[in-house]
Amino acid sequence: MDRGNLNVLVVDDSPVIQKVAIKVLADCGVTRVDTALDGLQLFEKIEVKRYDVILLDLNMPNMDGVEVLATADPAKGFPPVILCSASDQKVLKSAREVASLKGVQIVGILEKPYSGQALAALLDKLGTDDRTRKAKVQDILDINHILANLDQSLELVYQPKFCLKKGNVCGVETLARWRNPDGLVLPPATFVPALEDANQTAVLTKLVTARAAAQAAQWARDGIDLSVSVNVSADDLVMPGFIEFVTEVTNKEKLDPQKLTFEVTETKVATDISGMLTTLTRLRLKGFGLSIDDFGCGTSTLQQLRQAPFSELKIDQQFVSHLASDTQNHAIVNSCIDLGHKLGMTIVAEGLETQEDMLELRKLGCESVQGYLIAKPQTADDFIDWYVNSVVTQTNAVTGTESGT
Repeated sequence: MDRGNLNVLVVDDSPVIQKVAIKVLADCGVTRVDTALDGLQLFEKIEVKRYDVILLDLNMPNMDGVEVLATADPAKGFPPVILCSASDQKVLKSAREVASLKGVQIVGILEKPYSGQALAALLDKLGTDDRTRKAKVQDILDINHILANLDQSLELVYQPKFCLKKGNVCGVETLARWRNPDGLVLPPATFVPALEDANQTAVLTKLVTARAAAQAAQWARDGIDLSVSVNVSADDLVMPGFIEFVTEVTNKEKLDPQKLTFEVTETKVATDISGMLTTLTRLRLKGFGLSIDDFGCGTSTLQQLRQAPFSELKIDQQFVSHLASDTQNHAIVNSCIDLGHKLGMTIVAEGLETQEDMLELRKLGCESVQGYLIAKPQTADDFIDWYVNSVVTQTNAVTGTESGT
């Protein structure tokens, strides 16, 4: 995004800080700047004008920055935010969590005194990160439309998992998308909640599992040895005939069950603990992998680790982010890795974005990582192109040759 076209709102109770921000923004090529002294003025401003980003101070009178984030409604066009504060890291992190829960996009944190280089880097992130796209109200699909068109509109994308010890791609996570006839690709939030509300997630789970298994089998025939993961909920695990279904799928595709892992995601508390535990145990008996997803969030508990035969533990991205510089996240991730290893599980860190975090994860003994630093989710065809290029790069690194020579 061209910085010169940005409309920026600076919210700070200090007129001096406002002037400094305007000067730093000008040095970054931004000249369309308005100011507000507190949260009340902020909301007055955004009622009459559209802004591309807000530079938001936290500690202000009348209505502070945290209250702003708690009140904001992204569905009504609340802009992305750059947090600007001299507050300690724990306060900033908690403010960021408030924003996340409200669905407000936090572009990043800008510490005071302002750095022009740091601000420019944050401004350049605007409009380039499709991970933060939220489902807009007009995008939400009707359950009848979903059920009638799921088979032809479902699109699977695959995000690679990278083995830190061996330095190669060891698997992929299968993710669901919805492709409209006009080519627009919608995120899961536009169709999965409707399926959950209608108790129809089994339809999606079966379709994703069958297609992912077929893709894994095809890759195996092409000489690409990868494990493929599929997300399942507690309701999926207790659906009648689930074990028979996945067994039939792998037999049909001649796929080794060890190449298919079910990632258990919990968006709500399981009501049939006994049934879920029975299914998980039977899946492991048949050789399927079991992963406890987003560990540390939602309803994932230590009790689940103790009861179920999980083979893999995935650490949620909110703990992996800024691991190298955030002492709290570092302590949590270190404890998760140690716990998982003591329980005989391999560890996957999700949401990896920086080389610094990857180096720290390697030091802590994490086996695999997944995130935009490695690769974004991509279609099967795009993944093959990326995979081939990654293999060539790894080979060249070992042999000391350059591509094309």
